[in-house]
Amino acid sequence: MNKENIVKRKMIAFDHGDPKRIQHFLKVASFANMIAIEEGLDDEIVERVTLAGYVHDIGIIVAESQLAMMMHYVSVLALLLDIIIP
Repeated sequence: MNKENIVKRKMIAFDHGDPKRIQHFLKVASFANMIAIEEGLDDEIVERVTLAGYVHDIGIIVAESQLAMMMHYVSVLALLLDIIIP
């Protein structure tokens, strides 16, 4: 299995089968690949650009997860404060 297929499978698993996110990164990777080829970049760079297309949103996904966790903590804190300070 080549690098692209490995990264693609890992990202599908990472996105938990979310069709919108999967469709998005597949399109971005495909566009990145086509642009790199049209620009005449060498094969190694085309591969890197394509792989970057698959993982380009990974930081957003992590940030969203952290935000959801923080919001949960804030709601728990609010409930506790309501009990402590009626």
